Amino acid sequence: MNKFRSLFLLIFILLVFAGSFPMSVIGLAPDYQRDGEVYLLVGEPGIAGMTSFQGVYREYASTSTGLKMGYLYNPGAGMGIVVDSERNIYTFDGGGMASYTVFSGNTPIQIPATPVTASPEHADWERLPPYHTDYHGGGRFFRSDRAAFAQLRIASGSTTTNATGACQLYKAGAIQSAIGTGAARIYFYTREKSSSVYTLTRDSVSYTGSVIGYPGDAVGSGTRWIGISLRDQTSDWVYLLGTRIICEWYQQATNKAPPPMMQIDSVCVSNQWNQKGGIIFAYDRAQGTVYKFKRDETASAPITREGFDWKFLGQDIDDIKADGAGNMYFTKTVAVPPTETTLPFMPAFNMNTDVAGIASDSAPADPIKLADMAFGHVIFAQSYFKSIFKWSSDDEAIISLATQPIGSKFFQRSFIVPKCNWATLTATLPDFGSRLTAGGGCFSPPVMSGPVGWPDTYSNPCYTELGVINIPRPPVVFTFPIDNSHINAR
Repeated sequence: MNKFRSLFLLIFILLVFAGSFPMSVIGLAPDYQRDGEVYLLVGEPGIAGMTSFQGVYREYASTSTGLKMGYLYNPGAGMGIVVDSERNIYTFDGGGMASYTVFSGNTPIQIPATPVTASPEHADWERLPPYHTDYHGGGRFFRSDRAAFAQLRIASGSTTTNATGACQLYKAGAIQSAIGTGAARIYFYTREKSSSVYTLTRDSVSYTGSVIGYPGDAVGSGTRWIGISLRDQTSDWVYLLGTRIICEWYQQATNKAPPPMMQIDSVCVSNQWNQKGGIIFAYDRAQGTVYKFKRDETASAPITREGFDWKFLGQDIDDIKADGAGNMYFTKTVAVPPTETTLPFMPAFNMNTDVAGIASDSAPADPIKLADMAFGHVIFAQSYFKSIFKWSSDDEAIISLATQPIGSKFFQRSFIVPKCNWATLTATLPDFGSRLTAGGGCFSPPVMSGPVGWPDTYSNPCYTELGVINIPRPPVVFTFPIDNSHINAR
């Protein structure tokens, strides 16, 4: 009995002692705590000449003290953003040359028609200086492979030809951050959209190791993405993903045929600590559904019903990414206030809280009956954001993480009010609708777009991508806030 009483007392003391410290103290080294940091890449405006919000933004970090949040730099033509555990940001830039000569043969080859001076667009590797003194990681990186980004494939026996431009390619990258004393591993995959010709490299050298998927699949949109999950200290499970392989996994998990016309538009792979395989998320925009596959590559059946899940998230997602804890992140455009889904399909503005400006208007042509009335219109702004959400692996909740403004559309609505009340009404903006009614005035329907002097600043970017630090992170533990009380990454 004394033994159990002593054990109970010890447990009680530990609980009391632990309760005196904040439970937010995470027992992981700083590198691991960066898992799940979110970066946003916004491309050029969809309409030429519109306000540009192009750039790379840091949007969310659980430990953001001392970090520059928001806009970091403009990546130019860079796409396919990847961020490692040191917060180095990688984009894949395919500037290429304006013209080149293509020789016969089955191997894609490109030779510059004119000498080319090395630059970030043409270099195989180019490291540029930091854009910001507080830009952690020390630099901006470009990965540019001329043979991958600008190539033509000519059947064997064809004569030498001259060509201008480049074929269209799918291109994607993945990075395994440095583990222990090892170096980071960078993977790069491209495939000609119209054929099965592909390139797969690891650290700029052709990768010939095992893969999961169909690297040369060209049926429909075919294979388009690469993802990885830690296998051991020197290798990774490499996934080459597209609609075909996701359909197969769906059938294996459910014993049912995949939904008709399943078409995968975005995928990501959670980089797992257990070294058994990744968690793959696949988004079908037409269905508005994300499918989740927790794979065990060491098992005889890597896909099981227990490892499968799905969630309806809507048809307006731009991109999805995962972290090493099995959380999935997604971004989409959100308008505030939203546009009504019924006629007249205008934003649902609040006449008291959404007024952004006031302007006077001329009196109508027949002023006799309205001689004592003043005319004007109010301005409303419909603001647009790239909003970022997390599908939590802990409780399956959808959590809003961050919003990045990308412009506004402006609207107007006319009103009329007795001249004697004009000055008081227009002196301030709050509660405009209520004060207009109280002052004997009224609005003239409907809300209209295009107010003079208020040009729109919103145009949906040509592309939007997420970059999430995705580290094979051990389970989160909580520790006492003392030195060396954590799991070390090194």
